[in-house]
Amino acid sequence: MMDSMILSTSIRQFCQLLGMSMLIMVSATAAAQSGLQDREAQEVERLKTILRSYYAEEEARAASAAAETEQEIGDVEQTGVAYEFEKVALTGTEGISALEHMSQRLEDDAIPTLRRETDIIFNVEVRRSSKLVSSKAHSLKALGKSQYIAKVSVLPGDAVITVRTNQWEVSIPGSQEGSNPSDYLVTLNAPHDRDPELHVISVDELKATNWAQIPPWLPFIGALPSQS
Repeated sequence: MMDSMILSTSIRQFCQLLGMSMLIMVSATAAAQSGLQDREAQEVERLKTILRSYYAEEEARAASAAAETEQEIGDVEQTGVAYEFEKVALTGTEGISALEHMSQRLEDDAIPTLRRETDIIFNVEVRRSSKLVSSKAHSLKALGKSQYIAKVSVLPGDAVITVRTNQWEVSIPGSQEGSNPSDYLVTLNAPHDRDPELHVISVDELKATNWAQIPPWLPFIGALPSQS
């Protein structure tokens, strides 16, 4: 009988110890899970902070680019003849405004000059009735402050100008049967924080204007009527 009582007491003590051990294990697991949840919550908040900072910087960059564009539009309008930045083929008068605008950019101390601005190779393809009649590579000369210029000879037809990963389409006037190319200036404004701006200007139309202030960086296009 005594042995039975001792055995019963031992079993009860063992059950109590087992229950306490399980309770400790459950408590430890819950604490670990709570700690993990806390770390996960902290990581989520850290990522949210990074995202908020990123979007704030993007909004600031977009606002800066918009302000710069508005300022450039104002600068162009002050020259007397406005031109559309999105327009590729410019008239002679519009071309003068675009070239004078380039001069303003080159003289603007607020526009940084990147250290490794080098000439850019670009390609001009001309098609007539979807048939390729010409494909030539040319070089845009780096002037500094993301400004580039080239003088090219292009056949009449539907031209596609490719600069890096960007393409512009422009119709080159003239006889579709002719094989005589015409001279054009190709200008590129390629700032790092917004889309590049490319223009094509007919040298003949440019020479037909009374342009008095020819910038020194302009490729040789021959004498203007006012200089003859």
